[in-house]
Amino acid sequence: MSRGPFAIRAAQWVVAGIAALAACSDGHATDDDRERPDARADAGERGRDAAADARVVPQGPRLFGIVAAQVYHDFPSLLGLGNAFKFEAFIDPRIEPGQVASLRVHGPDGFVFAFENRPFSDFFNGYVRNARVHALWYQAVGVGSLQDGRYTIELSLTTGEREERSRDLVSNFALRDFYLAHRDELEYRPSGGKSPAHDTVLRWTPLRELGGPDAYYNAWVSPGTSEYVAGETLRGDSIFSDAVGDPDAGLNRGSSRQGSPELPLPLGPQTWQPEILDANVLDDIDMIIFPPGQHFTAE
Repeated sequence: MSRGPFAIRAAQWVVAGIAALAACSDGHATDDDRERPDARADAGERGRDAAADARVVPQGPRLFGIVAAQVYHDFPSLLGLGNAFKFEAFIDPRIEPGQVASLRVHGPDGFVFAFENRPFSDFFNGYVRNARVHALWYQAVGVGSLQDGRYTIELSLTTGEREERSRDLVSNFALRDFYLAHRDELEYRPSGGKSPAHDTVLRWTPLRELGGPDAYYNAWVSPGTSEYVAGETLRGDSIFSDAVGDPDAGLNRGSSRQGSPELPLPLGPQTWQPEILDANVLDDIDMIIFPPGQHFTAE
């Protein structure tokens, strides 16, 4: 794939924001680890969007990184979304959803897909608000698989300005197939029980240890007891930003330390999972696997 300096800088800059999804490799995050009540969150979204038109649209590149990849969700409740595809777009955080006129994906053979301009949690298509992500983060999940080829995400602003970013998808189903063939051999710890909020070590079996392919692992954790972590409240590793200085960041990793004395995990039930990927640069990801969420209680 041909990518210029901005392509590299962006995938990694966003990730610095995505590191916010982790804030640092120790699992350090911002002070606010509490979920907002839905009503207050919705009111905040409306307030931000209503003020969006009065804000100055920042100049320069606004689309910092994209994902166009196959994805496998190992979640019993997501019937029909086991084998799926995923698009993500990371936009300059100074832009509000109200300033986004449209966000579309163009792919091979006339393929077109539209992001919704509403919270992602509504129906797996939209934007995610997370203070740890230094970007306006859109993502969408669709049923089925993508055809290999070039995918371009086009951002149109209410000012009439447009920007696009492309990547070439080369499907890596071998990673998914090995995972499925060996999923019963994979171990996750902790899986139940209690763990210190200021120092929890998450451990899992890398596929490489079972004779499988190389892969990159990024652990996520969020409050609650869901089958999967919640984008609005998650925190975790930062392999994407770490990859700027370490091309092997996350490669065949089997553990992650979360929480610290300064920034502990919020007390109570936690959901965690290692995201399995075939690359640690956003624009290079072809396959993503989400194993079942594991649980413990932080105390």
